[in-house]
Amino acid sequence: MRKFTIQSKKGKTVIMEVECKVITPMEDPSVLWALKPGEYRARILAPECFHQRVETDVNGKKEFVLVPDVWCWHALYDDKGQALAAANKLIEQEFEFNKRKYDKEYTDADLAAAFLAIEVVML
Repeated sequence: MRKFTIQSKKGKTVIMEVECKVITPMEDPSVLWALKPGEYRARILAPECFHQRVETDVNGKKEFVLVPDVWCWHALYDDKGQALAAANKLIEQEFEFNKRKYDKEYTDADLAAAFLAIEVVML
């Protein structure tokens, strides 16, 4: 299934479309008792930038393999509109934090510029 997620690094906010697969109880039995109804964990299958590099032993030889990340339901959004609303809220909270912590004032123009700078990357 396709979902959207938010990446915020180095002051840059990106909404990325991801292909994911919900983890079933056959793959991980803990999803039966650890999650409430409506909650889920999903493997991010695409894009590969969400994969982790893991070292494994193959015939006594160390090799590195890319393994899909596992993300929880609260970090995945059903459509681009939900992700955009969450990204806007995240940016507002970041500006408020900088105001409280560092006395760094901001204007509505700064907020608007940050909202317009959000990138959307589709698969």
